[in-house]
Amino acid sequence: MNEVKMLQYKIKAISIGFSKRLKLSGVGYRAKLENQKLLLKINYSHFVEIQVPSDIKVKLENDQSILIFGLYEDRVMQFASQIRNI
Repeated sequence: MNEVKMLQYKIKAISIGFSKRLKLSGVGYRAKLENQKLLLKINYSHFVEIQVPSDIKVKLENDQSILIFGLYEDRVMQFASQIRNI
C-alpha cells in the first residue's frame, strides 16, 4: 500500500503540482512581487523582502492574497511557513 501512495503522490506532483493560498489580513497589509522577490508590508513601516526559490512560483491574486505553487509539496509548505513566520 505504501508504494501505491508514493506512486499516486508522484503522479499528482507531475500532473498538477501543489499549491497553497495565503491571505493577508490586517489594515495596511500588502504584498508585491518584483522579479523573484516577494515584498510584504506587515506591521512594519517598510517592505520585508523574501527571495522566492527557483522551484517555486508565486502569483498575487490581489495585494492581500498570495498563491504559492510548486511540484514538491514540502517545498511549497516550507515557503508558506517562511512567509507566515514574518
